[in-house]
Amino acid sequence: MGAAEETVKKYCDLKRGLKKVLRIAMAVPIKQQFNDLNASLDCLLSDLTAAMASELRTSLSIVGKHVILLQRDIDNIEGHLLDLSDEVREGKESVKACIEKLEHSLKEDMSGRKAMQRLAEAATKTPHMHLPEQFVNLDSRIKEVRGMLEQGAQAVALVGMGGIGKTTLAKAVYIEMLASGDFKAMGLVTVGQEPDLLQCLKQIWASLVSPDGGPQCNNVQDVKTELLNALQDKKVFLVLDDVWTESSLESLMVTSSNSASRLIITLRNSKLALMAGAQVYHVGLLNDIQSMELFCRWAFGQPNVPSDKYSFSKFVTGMVTECGQLPLALRVIGSMAKGYRTAVEWQSTERKLRQSRSLGREYEDNLLAVLQNSFHDLQEEQKHFFFCLVAFPEGTPVRVSDLVEYWAAQQCLDDTEADEDDRLLDGYAICVQLVDRSLFVLDASLGPLGCFTTDVLCDMHCYMHDMLREMGLQIARERHAVERERLLFPSLDRIGGVTIHAKELSTCNCPSESWPEGFRAPRLWAYLSRGSGSMMLPPGLWLSQQLRALDLSNSHLVSLPQDIKRLANLEVLRLDGCQGLTELDAGLGELKQLTILSLRTCTSLTALPDCFTGIPRLHSVYIGCPGVESLPPSLVVLPNLRKLVLDGCQGLLVLPGNMQMLECAQVLNLAGCELLVHVPDQLESLTCLQEVVFAGCKCIVNIPEGIGALEQLQKLNLKHCKSLTQLPETLGNLTELQTLILEGCESLVQIPDTLGLLTQLHMLDLSGCKRLAQIPESVGSLHQLEVLNLRFCASLGHLPEGVGSLIELQVLDLRCCKKLTHIPDSVGGLSKLEELLLPGCNSLRQLPESVGQLSKLQVLNLNLCMNLESIPKSLGSLHKLNNLNLNFCASLTHLPECMGSLSQLKKLYILNCDSLEGVPSGLEQLEGLRIWR
Repeated sequence: MGAAEETVKKYCDLKRGLKKVLRIAMAVPIKQQFNDLNASLDCLLSDLTAAMASELRTSLSIVGKHVILLQRDIDNIEGHLLDLSDEVREGKESVKACIEKLEHSLKEDMSGRKAMQRLAEAATKTPHMHLPEQFVNLDSRIKEVRGMLEQGAQAVALVGMGGIGKTTLAKAVYIEMLASGDFKAMGLVTVGQEPDLLQCLKQIWASLVSPDGGPQCNNVQDVKTELLNALQDKKVFLVLDDVWTESSLESLMVTSSNSASRLIITLRNSKLALMAGAQVYHVGLLNDIQSMELFCRWAFGQPNVPSDKYSFSKFVTGMVTECGQLPLALRVIGSMAKGYRTAVEWQSTERKLRQSRSLGREYEDNLLAVLQNSFHDLQEEQKHFFFCLVAFPEGTPVRVSDLVEYWAAQQCLDDTEADEDDRLLDGYAICVQLVDRSLFVLDASLGPLGCFTTDVLCDMHCYMHDMLREMGLQIARERHAVERERLLFPSLDRIGGVTIHAKELSTCNCPSESWPEGFRAPRLWAYLSRGSGSMMLPPGLWLSQQLRALDLSNSHLVSLPQDIKRLANLEVLRLDGCQGLTELDAGLGELKQLTILSLRTCTSLTALPDCFTGIPRLHSVYIGCPGVESLPPSLVVLPNLRKLVLDGCQGLLVLPGNMQMLECAQVLNLAGCELLVHVPDQLESLTCLQEVVFAGCKCIVNIPEGIGALEQLQKLNLKHCKSLTQLPETLGNLTELQTLILEGCESLVQIPDTLGLLTQLHMLDLSGCKRLAQIPESVGSLHQLEVLNLRFCASLGHLPEGVGSLIELQVLDLRCCKKLTHIPDSVGGLSKLEELLLPGCNSLRQLPESVGQLSKLQVLNLNLCMNLESIPKSLGSLHKLNNLNLNFCASLTHLPECMGSLSQLKKLYILNCDSLEGVPSGLEQLEGLRIWR
């Protein structure tokens, strides 16, 4: 290589490095935002255990009480009729045997193999089920709504204007009811202005009846009838969020067949609530104190103006006033002001808010005007990304990777190999920035790691508040339809026979089966038509030579036309969920600029054309076709392929023999390839791999030794590889590995000692490894480990002492480790532990005194530790503890007096602690503490 070429190469490397540094620097201030997001879902699932167990243990408790009475009567008979003692003894033994059999049956259910799994799966599929990380105290409102429900109201409607906090209140009540354990099943469904009622009903079925299967009919009334029948003898709790019309409400009210069930509806029109027979709860505005607190929490991370910002107080007060006591406005504007450093910034924003407020006379007009300030404060790239999400269907969370790829295809960058990776990374960074500004919401937390990494973000989903979306649509529609740069959800008859100037067109959920004649869009860059009724593409689309992104997901398309090859600049082609699609035309191979091809859940597609050599720029391929048995050889010789995702290819029998050709691949995902028996030996040649997923590959028995050659591997997911019996010793060679998931590997009996060589490991998930009896001592060498998940390890009898050396550990999950008899004293060395989860550890009798050294512990869950006899006095030293769950600790007789010093304790669960003599007086005095008993 000549000197000039060498210089150019160094410059390009430096440039890419600099971009990454800037990207990281941009992300660092918001890392805490993600850390804060993580607690809600984990707590919800933890509470789910209590909710499930409550019903089961209550049944057992009732039976136990009846048995006690029966035994008392038997004892009386025995005393009076000594000559019948033998028969009485036999009767007592028979009763005892029946009790043991019943208890064993109930414990099996509690172990999670049956009801626990069904409820957990339903809960994880409930969208948006977490509260904002900053919100004012809702206790009084929750109490009022619960009171209405408990006093006999079968349905309660939370009524108020958009952005006033109806959804937040509904979720808070949902979580309270979940903790109560009063309902057999619970669910939340977001409806929206233009809902797919059939899909909503199927979501309700998955949450309240069964996550597997469901009604086969495709008629709304028929599915509703089946739901009414299924829920007739089942006490359930349902939230219907964001209902707009009487017809929607009528179709989705499925809880009325059981008078014990309860329904919450959020809507803006109280007349609609009354027509449905629901009691109305008016969600009012915040008062001045609450408004200031909420704004400050988003702007400063605390409930008031910090001392170093006190000089800005008058501007803060002015901005809070202009937000009109509306939670959404306070949240968005507070987030926008988070980075302000000078009085000029505060004063300028206050002035703009005051001017915008004067434009509207009604509350919702005012809110939209206020929200527009947060939009105008964005950079151009951020505005474009914001509009990308507005263009997707309402009420449906969008996969973050889909959104990023859709946005990236519309960016004007040079055709170089580095640009595609850089565009995608920039897209993920912008998405995180919009989350930080409270304009986007992620549907789940980033987990305890809280890392800004694309592998974490790409499979998450995001959405926006309907008022923010409405604001975006208003801005996009400011000009005449023909002249708009973004034409979002137009009436098709208005664009027939005309040439539009838009660069972006969205006709998502358009029911029309045909396009009007004469449609032309020569400047179009992106066409989004998810869920449309048309079976073919608009004829004029082939004239859109600049088209870069085409998303026809969940449409009625039956074939990809030959004319597809005319779209010479197409970069993204997404056909996810096109279940009528039976074939792909070989003309696909002429799309030389294509970088993203997505065919997820194309259930009727059984083969792919062998035409991929003509698509050299292909970067990411997603194939989820259960009928595909083999892959075309040309798919694995692509020089730039970074990501090959075959998630859901259930019929795939074998991988191509030339897999070693994927020398640039970074992600290989074979999740759900149930019939795949062998991991190819060529895997060791793919040395650029950073993520490997074999989750759900039930037939794989072992992993080849060659996997140790993947020195760049950061994530290895072997979840539910039920036949996997062992891991190779070369596992220890994966020195860059950060995440190792072995959840549900039921046949795995041991972990190699080389585990301790994985010094970069942050997360180790061994949950559900039923036959795993011990953890290697070398686990203590994992000094970067932050999450250790051992729940449902039914054979695990003890933890190694070395576990106390995990100085970065934040979460230790030991749920339902039924044979675990003690926790080692060394656990006190876990100086950063925030959550210690021990529910269902029935063999545990006590905790070590060293638990009191866990200075950062916030959650201690001992639910269903039925043989736990005492709580260590050192517990009083846990000054950050805010959640203590002792439900069903039947052997616990007293709580130590020192618990009165737990100043941060907010939740104490002591339901069904039958032997507990009382609660220390100091606990009753703790401010803000709620006790469930």
